[in-house]
Amino acid sequence: MSGSPLLSTCSNTRFWYRFVITGFCLLALQAFNLHIVRHPELSAQSDRIISRKWFLQAERGALRDRTGALLAYSAPAGSVFADPELVTDAHGEAAAMGGRLKLPVHQLERLLSKRTRYVRSSNNIIISRPIRFVWLKRSLDEMALEQVRKLQLPGIGIQPEPKRFFPHGSLAAHTLGFVNRDHHGASGLERSLDRFLSGTDGLIFAEVDAGKRLIPGRRLYERRAVRGHDVILTLDPAIQQAAEAVLADALRRRNAERGCVIAADPASGEILALATLPSPAHHARYDAKDWTHPAVSYAYEPGSTFKLVTACAAIEEKAVRPGEKVVRCTGSTAIGNHIVHCAVHGKGGHGSLDLEGIIIHSCNIGIGKVAERIPSYRLGRYINLLGFGTKTGIELPGEARGWFPNPSSWTRIEKATIPFGQSVTVTPLQLLAAYCAVANGGILPRLHLVRRVVASADGPGKDIRPRGKRVMSAATAATLRKMLEGVVVRGTGKAAAIPGYRIAGKTGTAQKPTKEAGFKSGKYVGSFVGFLPADKPRIAILVSIDEPKGVHYGAVVAAPVFRAVASRAAAHLGIAPVVQAQSGSSGAAKNQNVRAGSLHPNAASRRKNT
Repeated sequence: MSGSPLLSTCSNTRFWYRFVITGFCLLALQAFNLHIVRHPELSAQSDRIISRKWFLQAERGALRDRTGALLAYSAPAGSVFADPELVTDAHGEAAAMGGRLKLPVHQLERLLSKRTRYVRSSNNIIISRPIRFVWLKRSLDEMALEQVRKLQLPGIGIQPEPKRFFPHGSLAAHTLGFVNRDHHGASGLERSLDRFLSGTDGLIFAEVDAGKRLIPGRRLYERRAVRGHDVILTLDPAIQQAAEAVLADALRRRNAERGCVIAADPASGEILALATLPSPAHHARYDAKDWTHPAVSYAYEPGSTFKLVTACAAIEEKAVRPGEKVVRCTGSTAIGNHIVHCAVHGKGGHGSLDLEGIIIHSCNIGIGKVAERIPSYRLGRYINLLGFGTKTGIELPGEARGWFPNPSSWTRIEKATIPFGQSVTVTPLQLLAAYCAVANGGILPRLHLVRRVVASADGPGKDIRPRGKRVMSAATAATLRKMLEGVVVRGTGKAAAIPGYRIAGKTGTAQKPTKEAGFKSGKYVGSFVGFLPADKPRIAILVSIDEPKGVHYGAVVAAPVFRAVASRAAAHLGIAPVVQAQSGSSGAAKNQNVRAGSLHPNAASRRKNT
């Protein structure tokens, strides 16, 4: 029996009615999903598609010398980038740009051809992503950028970027440091002062068209970039240049591994020159291991320059009387199973000496006898008080503390050798600071490289005037200055004498241990630390020559370097000579090249210091 037509029509109507209702319900659910559930996600996607964010790099502040002249500054430059998705002919474009960018064509072609990269998603699935940006060459000059612009190659763009310039070339390269690809400090003062120099980056958030070009008048948010602070340093380029030139000549003549010259104003603690060689020929072209400054990161045994500390402790503690004959030096003495030698022991020693004579003639045995009168904990206190074993706080990264053993654990031989600079390590900066304390009437200055942070729109400026601390009485400092002047007039430091000037200082020669040969390595550090004028010091200078070949005594390899740098610095600073040269200086000046034999070294000596 066939169905009724009426029933068939009603059934079709109900089907279509249900179909339409179901469709409307699905549309409503989808609308709810899109407008309510997924609205935040889709809105963000929409913003990313039609809007773009640009960071505007702030101009980096400049580094200036003590007079305000530029040492490092930033200027506009540019970098070339590519969008591989828009590149139409990778080989052709690479060939066109290779010579202009000074890059191999195959390297450029590889960069332009790479369209995708593979990344691991949050659920640990490897997915591919298109590459829309790749750097081709950073920090190009305007001439090279213009050549790239004229090519008008698809997918190739130019991003304005600043470039760091150093007007004096490699001068003070270790100290100034350099910036990385992102124009942030990577070493030296560029790194430690980055918070002042870098400024505040700007930001633009705006809508773009289909070609990702900015739509005029559609900037949604804008924050201006604020230039960083300029920083005025304490460095004097004339003295720095003299220090580097004289040091380079000394290293060449002595065939030495490395060297250091530091000059400072002992009253203010301002560093006028900080030269270490070898140094990079370009601020950004040296290995990462050399980024730390040797003058603050290299700790070594100071040798006889450390006798200053023991002498200071002896005078302050009244362990010796003025003029008292402390020792009769015969050239060597037994300390337990060890023999301690003086440099002149082959000639029968120094004979009877008071404390002044011990310093002038650099007697190891004599300074050891003086130390016997001072309790170990008291001598350790003066070592620490004069700044050894602690960081100076210099504005450079990677500073070492140096080291000396705990006085409570000193052995007999350590009690005898620490007073003349063995079994302790110091940095050149610490050693210079201790001599500055003597020159400064007993006040240990805070050696520093920054004079002033100049005010900018990013914040107020400030003057840097760190305060020193008293570490010895003014009377003790005056006594030590007289002794150190005697070293130059009639002692081991004659080669440092400058006619017409009163010079005070101390020589030092320290053996360097190696893992293979210990202190029989045959490697030495020769040094001299001094200041002038001796009565009213204006400048203090440290010279350290590391691993000179042949003659290695500080009196021979370092004292003449001090003399050359100090002569130029005195003329530059307007330090007038006295009418008459200091007694004995003229003879010393005529015979600057002290012969190695005059110190009578003995290879059998346990460890030699002068």
